[in-house]
Amino acid sequence: QPPGFLSLMTASAASGTCGTSATWSLESGVLTISGSGAMADYENLQKTPWYNNRNSITSVVVGKNITHIGDNAFSLTNLSSFTFEEGSQLQSIGDGVFNNCTKLSATITLPSTVSSVSGGSFMNCSITGVQVDAANPYYSSSDGVLYNKNQTEIVWCPKSKAKGTFALPDTVTRIGDYGFYYAANLTGITIPAKVTSIGNYAFYNTSLTQAGFKIEENSKLESVGD
Repeated sequence: QPPGFLSLMTASAASGTCGTSATWSLESGVLTISGSGAMADYENLQKTPWYNNRNSITSVVVGKNITHIGDNAFSLTNLSSFTFEEGSQLQSIGDGVFNNCTKLSATITLPSTVSSVSGGSFMNCSITGVQVDAANPYYSSSDGVLYNKNQTEIVWCPKSKAKGTFALPDTVTRIGDYGFYYAANLTGITIPAKVTSIGNYAFYNTSLTQAGFKIEENSKLESVGD
């Protein structure tokens, strides 16, 4: 085989497609998602095209013409930095995208175009806060906590914001799926009377006890998930 054959093969393996018109490349720890349109959804981490390189991924840059980040795209990588390219047209973030990204101790900012994201996108990651472009008509944030636009639903609360007793805004009527998932230091919360539903796994693996979980009198709570 010619000199440098193995290194060329390694280099060529660090790029490919990740959607109909979306591509990826990995260089010096930076995974760049380019092209346009939606990324593919992945059933699990093992299905991602960069699975064999997952431990070397420390940073992700999502190109401005990508509209969807696929399910489980960056789970269990060594991410410590995540960036949307300026002018991002992203519309949705899939489930499990940042699952177990425990080194990503940073704030991320959602572009104005994002219309679909859930607490399931951030399961057990170390993101310290979510900011939202002020022009986004679907979502907002307060002190790093992600809400829908009018703050009637808490979408996701980072673990670093859920320590001790958490005070829900009195505007909240729903706690979303995975809202406080793996917030291990959450010990107390009072559910306002106007809250009507609590999503699946909203308080999974927290430190809440029966004494710390309080529901106001005259509660309108109708449904509680798994």
